[in-house]
Amino acid sequence: PAPAPAPAPAPEGAANSNINAEEWKTLISSSSSSSLLQKSKSNDDELENDPECQRKSEREKLQILLPCFSCRIHYPQLLSQSILVKIGGACFGSTGAVMSLQSFIIYFIASLVMHSPGIYGLFTFGRTPPWSLAMALASAGLEGVLTLSITMKLFQTGRRLCTSATVADAAASQNHYQSQNQCEQGQQRPVRKPSLVQKVLSSIMRYIFKFHLDRILSIALGLVITAFSISVVASDYVFQKKVGGIPNMWIIISGFKDSKSLLRSEASANMDDFKKMIVMIVSTTTLTFTICILQNKWEARSPPRPAAMATSTPTTRNFDNCHCLRFWRLSHPNIFLACTCLYIMGAWIPIFHASASLCGSTFMVPPGTRESKYPTSIIKHPVNEGKEWPNVVVVMHESLSGEYMLTRQSSMEYMPFFRSMLHSEDDFYVFEHARTVSGDTVDALTAIQSGCLPLDHEKYVGGRTQALSTSMATEFKRRGFDTVSFSSRDLTMEGTKWFMIQKQLSENFDQVFYPKVTKEPLLNPPAQDDRAMKRFFQSWLDKRIKSGNKKPFYAQFYYFNAHYPFFDNKNRNSTASRADGMLQSVDESIEMIFTALNGTENLENTMVLGSGDHGENLLDNKGGYLRVEFWNKNIFHVPVYMHMPKNVLNRTITNEKYDNLRHNTHQLTSILDIFPTVMHVLEGGSRNSHEPASESHCLRGLDLFENRVNSSRVAWSWPGTNKDFKTRPKGTMALHKGTSSSLHRRFGYVPNQNIFVVEKYADIVESKSVKSKEEQKVFDMNEWKEIVKSLLSTDDGALLRRKAAYSSEFLRVLNLTVPEEEKRV
Repeated sequence: PAPAPAPAPAPEGAANSNINAEEWKTLISSSSSSSLLQKSKSNDDELENDPECQRKSEREKLQILLPCFSCRIHYPQLLSQSILVKIGGACFGSTGAVMSLQSFIIYFIASLVMHSPGIYGLFTFGRTPPWSLAMALASAGLEGVLTLSITMKLFQTGRRLCTSATVADAAASQNHYQSQNQCEQGQQRPVRKPSLVQKVLSSIMRYIFKFHLDRILSIALGLVITAFSISVVASDYVFQKKVGGIPNMWIIISGFKDSKSLLRSEASANMDDFKKMIVMIVSTTTLTFTICILQNKWEARSPPRPAAMATSTPTTRNFDNCHCLRFWRLSHPNIFLACTCLYIMGAWIPIFHASASLCGSTFMVPPGTRESKYPTSIIKHPVNEGKEWPNVVVVMHESLSGEYMLTRQSSMEYMPFFRSMLHSEDDFYVFEHARTVSGDTVDALTAIQSGCLPLDHEKYVGGRTQALSTSMATEFKRRGFDTVSFSSRDLTMEGTKWFMIQKQLSENFDQVFYPKVTKEPLLNPPAQDDRAMKRFFQSWLDKRIKSGNKKPFYAQFYYFNAHYPFFDNKNRNSTASRADGMLQSVDESIEMIFTALNGTENLENTMVLGSGDHGENLLDNKGGYLRVEFWNKNIFHVPVYMHMPKNVLNRTITNEKYDNLRHNTHQLTSILDIFPTVMHVLEGGSRNSHEPASESHCLRGLDLFENRVNSSRVAWSWPGTNKDFKTRPKGTMALHKGTSSSLHRRFGYVPNQNIFVVEKYADIVESKSVKSKEEQKVFDMNEWKEIVKSLLSTDDGALLRRKAAYSSEFLRVLNLTVPEEEKRV
């Protein structure tokens, strides 16, 4: 047998320590470095003060970082391990596991200062009741204690963290002594002479390690946590002010994806408000960390504990500088557990919520993602070049309010082209009293694209599945049309709350134009100027002409100028407001579509239909818009317009149908009517194109060609795609009848946020229709009660007979009940 190898010599500097050579060998051969890290604590001061040992330590670290020194440990893996050790040590290590009562109280006060913008938003914009506000204060304070204490531990670079040495030090030491053993056994591999580049890298690394990489990493992690916390608190405040409520997981993910655009939009919307917000965030952050720094200095100057109390246990030996009363209930794990419990109860914890959302998004998908699948197979009667088929252009205006456009004379002054459509008696139609289904784009745009307002969220056959698996582009593509999409908004919505909008704007299109493709600047972040799309639409039409392509086409526009922060039209009149300047740009973008179609001789064979998906609170909003949470007449009323030449489909659309269109422009309509009306043209004017009757899973609209709307029609609004009509315990619902008023109910929230009101609409300026007394009538609450009671026995009131949370609440507040035998699931 070969003789046993000689034992490895003890490292330099170990002779004067409490650890002998045999213990060093045992520690180094161990698979876990935790014992090495703990036992080397007593030698840190001596090793650091020895110049020879410092030089060797630098060399050993360089061996890890540079492959030319026979490195056996990959630096990215080592770095990730070091990061985890540092964060874990700050959270649950010996230094950070327990804090004094005095530290807890001061960190709690500092946390309230840090969260003060969000607390102000809850009290001002959210109208939070006292009990909920008290729970928010407690939860914000606890999460701040956890965040600030971890951050301050990472910033304390003057002393070691709980590990007492970094993973890099341990790995370097282990690699060094293994190399010594191999050298004694004659197994050490030759080392190549380093090149010039490697020498430069070595010099840089030596310079870095003079400042101790573990401490640099600690500061970097502290800065990351600080930046993340500040950005979350600021974003939460802005969301409460502009939108209302608390963002869910998928809104937060969208915020991280579009953070740069959102910051620019806030700056461009109102620079004064943006500056005030920056000052508020900077001042609260400065005050917060000033309090924390003073607390740490006070703790460092405190006298050491008496010798009798200085027990050398792994969990308390690094807490000797504080003589205050220490409670185990104030440890980080217990605070984390308390935050988790409050989060589950629905408390306002913005930083915790954002962190949980980022983690959850790695293995979860937005609700409805799996149901959102479009069919792609070609179905019956595909178009061919031998028959004249009309082209179809659909324009969707994000957040364009009809109440702001059509009821103010000053607004009409800035929209001359739209004004000409309103006065036209030929091929243009403006539907003056159109209503949306929701103030949320998820519901409204899906209703336009599918003609379905879901009554349930059942899998595979439910209403939401039908809505998310239908789009106009899919229907036209399946029939052989050329399809093209023009989106002013950048398509960064995948994996967020608005994932279905991205699919509706990009899937089943032959070509998609959006800011990343057009290279246009985002003048209305996160979107470009709508008018810039005219150049690309004109180019696309010209290419079709040059190639001799005579197939019909479906072109879809998604315009964003009317969305917050509202496009700032620099060419507007000096006396015009920003909103009026935005309307001027909207009018020009509409006119440019007709100009491009007319210039390529496509206008006379093209149906153009445009609509706002929902409105916006442009007046008396006090800096907040809140359309998702709080609806009103500015949200419900949207503009819908149509260009329909008489010779489309070789006059298979009779004069009677055109008369119906003209009549319906002055009646109550809904954005649910858009899909069946477009399908009427796609099906060649067939009466069986799309049945107006509602289904068991969807509420549908009317074909405006086939139906002559009368004054008895009703329309409904609720967030059917975003929230489940059957089971959602809170939400918003509205009933529309006539053209002058709507019944609006918001329920399930705290008492001071619930709404039950009658919304009254202003008259349309320059309208040629003369309202009858019945149409002009604004129903009071008693009359609305009678209307709802009469609906219970009709098809329009079928949804009220369903066993659903929304319908039950709507009837309850009116003191109406449905007989049990008439209820249906």
